[in-house]
Amino acid sequence: MEMTGRKAVVCEDNWALSGILQHLLIREGLETVSAGDGEEGLQCVRAHQPSILVLDLSMPRRDGFSVLIELKRQPAAGLKVLVASHFEEPGQMDLVRQLGADAVLSKPFAPAEFASAVQGLLGEVAA
Repeated sequence: MEMTGRKAVVCEDNWALSGILQHLLIREGLETVSAGDGEEGLQCVRAHQPSILVLDLSMPRRDGFSVLIELKRQPAAGLKVLVASHFEEPGQMDLVRQLGADAVLSKPFAPAEFASAVQGLLGEVAA
């Protein structure tokens, strides 16, 4: 697929999964940047101004909840957040939505589910 100039930041500390998610995003026409923890993820969002942030919750240095809180405090223009994580506690999915997630996927998920969520967010970005 042709690159659109739109970028995605993948904030995931599992490098194997990060690589898979980046591959899927490239197939959707996005350039990708990877971050291994929440602190690096916020830096990447500020530096690259992506259309989409794919965010895990459980990461070193700064977890995904903290990243969502920071993004709510200092929004990044046009950014859509897809939280793709393992949800261990009841109510965590609702909490991440309240904190500003635009879409939520529970691990494990199928590549088609991920692609569909990304396409939905890209449609919102274009709208």
